[in-house]
Amino acid sequence: MLNINPNRLMRFSLVFVDLMLILFAYILSFVFAAQITLIEQRNIESFINLIPWILLISVFL
Repeated sequence: MLNINPNRLMRFSLVFVDLMLILFAYILSFVFAAQITLIEQRNIESFINLIPWILLISVFL
């Protein structure tokens, strides 16, 4: 059996779900913007490079 406190596991799962929702919102906004105008490849690459920073800052906010 895992030696993890249920509250700690619940908190971890809540943070994980929140981070996934934030990431999904950023990706969805990027997709909606791509439908309106053509997004260049360099902007897509920049967005992919920013994903770890977005998630890291989201953890501390």
